Amino acid sequence: MCGLAAIFQLSPQLNAGVLSRMADLIAHRGPDGEGYALGRTASIEFLAGPDTPAADMSGLAFKPSAALNHCDDQWTWGLAHRRLSILDLAATGHQPMCSSDGRYVITYNGEVYNYLELKQELIGHGHSFKGRSDTEVIIAAYVQWGSACLQRFNGMFAFVLVDTVDHRAFAARDRFGVKPLYLFKTAGSCVFASEIKQFSALPQWNPVIDWQNAQDYMISGLSDHTPGTLFAGVIQIQGGHYIECPIEQLSTAHPTAWYSLDAQGGQTQLGFEGAALRFSELFSDSIRLRLRADVPVGTALSGGVDSSSIVCEVSAQLKAKGQGAQKSFSICSVIPQYDERKFVDIVTSATGVDAHHFYPEADALLSDLPHIVWHQDEPFGGTSIFAEWSVYKLARSQGVKVTLDGHGADEMLCGYHLFFWIYLNDLLYKGRVGQWMTEARRLHEVHGYSFSDIARSQLIAIIPSRWVQVLRNSFRRESASQQLLSNTQGRVLAIDDPHQRVRPLFNHVRSESVRELTQTSVPVQLHWADRDSMAHSVESRLPFLDYRLVEFVTFCSDAYKIGNGTTKRMLRKGMEHRLPPQIAQRQDKMGFVTPEQVWLCDQQGTYFSDWLKRKDALARSILSEASIQRAHRILQRRERYNRFAWRTLSMVMWAERFSVKGH
Repeated sequence: MCGLAAIFQLSPQLNAGVLSRMADLIAHRGPDGEGYALGRTASIEFLAGPDTPAADMSGLAFKPSAALNHCDDQWTWGLAHRRLSILDLAATGHQPMCSSDGRYVITYNGEVYNYLELKQELIGHGHSFKGRSDTEVIIAAYVQWGSACLQRFNGMFAFVLVDTVDHRAFAARDRFGVKPLYLFKTAGSCVFASEIKQFSALPQWNPVIDWQNAQDYMISGLSDHTPGTLFAGVIQIQGGHYIECPIEQLSTAHPTAWYSLDAQGGQTQLGFEGAALRFSELFSDSIRLRLRADVPVGTALSGGVDSSSIVCEVSAQLKAKGQGAQKSFSICSVIPQYDERKFVDIVTSATGVDAHHFYPEADALLSDLPHIVWHQDEPFGGTSIFAEWSVYKLARSQGVKVTLDGHGADEMLCGYHLFFWIYLNDLLYKGRVGQWMTEARRLHEVHGYSFSDIARSQLIAIIPSRWVQVLRNSFRRESASQQLLSNTQGRVLAIDDPHQRVRPLFNHVRSESVRELTQTSVPVQLHWADRDSMAHSVESRLPFLDYRLVEFVTFCSDAYKIGNGTTKRMLRKGMEHRLPPQIAQRQDKMGFVTPEQVWLCDQQGTYFSDWLKRKDALARSILSEASIQRAHRILQRRERYNRFAWRTLSMVMWAERFSVKGH
């Protein structure tokens, strides 16, 4: 896990100082090493920075020949790298790295977990290796298979690779976009980065708000659902996409999809018991691969079924190898309705892990908030990001550089209660009235939903489709009829809820799961988790997003995932040999929740409302008067709590921190 930057110029005038500043801005992503590669038509130079290790690199083709500040500016491309050492801690893992003949040069962020298996396959094809890193395997895989190598990688990755002979560039991102990769084009250059803030090192940087993405965020809290960002002109290479072309064509090149979850496989023929067993096998192997590291690995533990499954499986595998207990990291609360400590304690008692706990409070939020705003790069969804931030901060304080986390489980295993309503609709579409009645009764018995709640949720299944969107908008507090931003005339093409924009009027369980995995839920969670973890130089690994597991679960029967008033049925069954019964049978859901309403409206309501007043001029340059006044009413408890207040605060904090302008 690291950070990267890459600059490609149309003419040989690359300023090495700009590349260095881009790397400095993400030093938190890679405190263990620093390196550069500069190229032009006839030559390439590997160069060092202040944090380049003083290790012996004799015999390595990518050994730095001088310090970066001693080179000229007559280069057409440059790669930068900041290293967080996880695999192959020796100099053979230094980056940028090149092939033994010097032809292929790469800067890479992430982990390819199946690198050992790929390495053996590549040795069979005649390749040789000097070190033990997965970076060397990626280069050899590209030499052997070209861009088709991506299909063979099981991991999280973002990289930029240069073919110095054919003068081509290859930039790619993993299937689900766990690792970030951003692109910013100017008249004379094409620039890649791990974080948006790196573009501020460019002399032509002028941060301007993207009004459409700002509108989407304010109406729903959604971001990372399109290639665009809240910075106009900055795009992300989306998960499962790549760019490959001659360097001189980068300015006009567009990302191409190399992976689509929708296109994978068909429904399994296994029965429920067999599917649950297969789930357990795939999950266990995913954990096995993600435990590969040359540094300590810990786990985040909320007490829910997802994180508890990870902790229990890791514990079993470590015990089987005779290794010591893992460290777990949990967020608790002094406010009982937000506290999951009793569930955390059940898991830690059953596994004997070395448990660590943190109780975040409003004062700590205020102290850390400026740093979180800076690291997140864009406005974010709520104070739960602070809980996640605190987990990684706690992990790093205990000397842990890698954690295993549960992102993706809810989306593929139907963990959100929204899936109940979609499942009931599906049963009505198929005419299964008896099963619908059984499921409705179980929702009442297990979760306390009234039959009127259930009936209202089903109206969407029977009213004419042309009325559906009108009905949806009538129940929204932030509707299309309201002006949420200060001046959107001609700047916003779509003012409807972005969730509904990508969701059909008649939804289905599998299609909703795919959307949440690839568009509306997981991508933004991955953004938050990457910034929170890397801010503390911690690598977050996600066992549930092993593509083999995602594909298998996605194409299993809906009833294997949800039914009888229960979510994640396959997980609960498949992991019953590992999970304590109280966890496997747990029906409520929290997950690193924070008392956001208490913090914002009770304990610190006056502070946040006063802060917003002090930033009134800035707020009005982006937000409408109605939005600002509504935020004040919520913070002062003159209106029922709604996260719109947080979105307003976060938008203004972001604009201030990054000096974002309206035009």
